[in-house]
Amino acid sequence: MSQAEKAPKPGSRSGSQKRQRQGRVLACFNEAELARVRRLSEDSGHSASALVRNALLDTPLPRRRRPANDAPLVARLLGELADLKSEWGKQGSNINQLAFQLNADRFPPDLREALQAIQDAHEEQARTLLELRDACMRALGFERDDD
Repeated sequence: MSQAEKAPKPGSRSGSQKRQRQGRVLACFNEAELARVRRLSEDSGHSASALVRNALLDTPLPRRRRPANDAPLVARLLGELADLKSEWGKQGSNINQLAFQLNADRFPPDLREALQAIQDAHEEQARTLLELRDACMRALGFERDDD
């Protein structure tokens, strides 16, 4: 196959970065400079290579950002999920108790209130899940943080 046959068609997507960029340039930094480069990369969500190409060659930064490491947000999400799991367990127990009573043809006097409480808890948990989803999307860099 000739080189012309191997060349990508105009307008088609390019290959991997390995095929696009074979050249490397070694840059030396002192500890403070290296820490700053790493911090800029982490804060921006872009690789150090993309930032260097942008600064030196004025190439646009890639559209897709890699996820930022946001440890406090991840810790909050894990705590919220643990709380939500606990609440679901309690609701499941309540539903099982109601089902047992209904199957035994015994209707508790507070059935309507119990069902309303379960529905209210479900709606609150649905709101919490949406908040967790939004927080995850922000942590991954897919949505802006409007806080």
